[in-house]
Amino acid sequence: MKTLKVRLVSGGEISLELEVGGVFYILGANGAGKSTLLYEWAKTSEGNILIAGNREVIFGSAAVSISAAEAKQYNGYMENDIQYSNSARHSRSNHNNEMRLKNIIFAMRSVGDYHNDQYRKADQQGNMAEKSMWHDTMPLTMVNSALKSASFRFSLSWSYESELMVEKEGVSAPYGIDQMSDGERAALILAATVILAKKNSTVLLDEPERHLHRSISVPLISALRGMRSDLSWVIATHDISLPKEDYESRKLIVYEYSGVAWEAELMPVSAFSDSILSEAIYGARQKVLFVEGNRDSLDLSIYKALFRGVAIVPVNSCVDVRNSVVALNNIEGVHYVEARGLVDADNRADLHSLKEVGVFSIGLYAVESIYYHPLVLSAMLEVSATESTLEDLYVCGCAAINLGNVEKLARDFDYKFYRNNYIKNMASVDNFRASDRSELNDFVVSNSVSDFERMIRDNAWDEVVSFFKIKSTGAVNAIAKKLDYLNAPAYERAVIKRFEKDEIFCKKVRSIIPDPFVLDINSNVKLVK
Repeated sequence: MKTLKVRLVSGGEISLELEVGGVFYILGANGAGKSTLLYEWAKTSEGNILIAGNREVIFGSAAVSISAAEAKQYNGYMENDIQYSNSARHSRSNHNNEMRLKNIIFAMRSVGDYHNDQYRKADQQGNMAEKSMWHDTMPLTMVNSALKSASFRFSLSWSYESELMVEKEGVSAPYGIDQMSDGERAALILAATVILAKKNSTVLLDEPERHLHRSISVPLISALRGMRSDLSWVIATHDISLPKEDYESRKLIVYEYSGVAWEAELMPVSAFSDSILSEAIYGARQKVLFVEGNRDSLDLSIYKALFRGVAIVPVNSCVDVRNSVVALNNIEGVHYVEARGLVDADNRADLHSLKEVGVFSIGLYAVESIYYHPLVLSAMLEVSATESTLEDLYVCGCAAINLGNVEKLARDFDYKFYRNNYIKNMASVDNFRASDRSELNDFVVSNSVSDFERMIRDNAWDEVVSFFKIKSTGAVNAIAKKLDYLNAPAYERAVIKRFEKDEIFCKKVRSIIPDPFVLDINSNVKLVK
């Protein structure tokens, strides 16, 4: 275990106990002293590998262009540069210079050659375990695997002239790494540096978001941590997506650097079990929309397509949505998060009280009803090869709802009505369905059954999707097939794809659901911003 210390302005210090394989995140605003703290540790602690946040990563050549003696000399120079420089920014400016990049290419080749030699020896001795180990840990094999995990569509290989070449999908001929894009080069440098690190080192990674998009940095760092479980990590960032994906990690919040010490606070792992609430503490600056469901819910696709740029957080039930919104909005003076909630209409009687705390109804029985809303059906009909009309879809959908569906959905409707209005004396759902309901107002069930039957008889599809859970009936598959899709899931995937590609369509669909971020909690009137 390694201990890293943070001098505090108050005169004390914070000790960070870093276990092998563990990670610490350093969070804070620009100028708070995160980078300076990493350089402080690079200077004062052995076995630390500093990877600076710098976009200046230009390979002068794809070939191995230095000797072993030059590489050794450069390594010594870099150790002195970090040890004796008084400025973190000075070291950063020299961190990704041409000589360092040449050294990475040399090390990739030389360590790879050593692995090849050991591989051949194991092969000659018939030692299959050793042979497999040396093959799997070849630097280029591991780097390619890490890059693939980050969805890069290229692989690296050595040419006969010892040039590190790129073979990219869709490109006919290989090209040198000096022709890679900025992001590709940055990913290569990070991956190669980590793969080549000495055993039990600590990686000090400064602001990976400066040169890698979060869609790349998160899976790439995760893959590298898995490959090099012997390393420990300290990551300085103000991209909360990194610590958000790593719930069990420790976090140090840095507020200010005085020139000799820091104002900082160590957050315990148990500070917040909810990742989004923790984002508020760690300085999030984004809108957060709490919804019903879980992280595996297919409904998330709808919300993400309709509310782009908003963090969509599923928190199980309506009660959880309300509690999360209230909790997040009541953390004052720490964050810049605006929290709202959306819940299914679900025949609720408490929508007014929910609205008062920032939770709004989507206006439909359930969010998945959007797929079968008349506006969406009409739009999907326009791009379908079928000759069916919108009225045909209504007739088809209503015809697929049988008497058993009507009875069950009506009883569910009535139970929820009963639950919301008589919550204090509410019977269990099983007792309710099994009873004759004489003591619970018989007219409730009879009215909803007759209402539902009328909707089906009149093909009043807009009412059906607003009041009943159609996903549990055969209507969804019937409509999907009428539109020439294999089944309901295939149709729903097509709707999501159109959400993502057709902004005009997306805007039309957004008109179905209220935007909770432009509604006044007290008046339900759109805010003027």
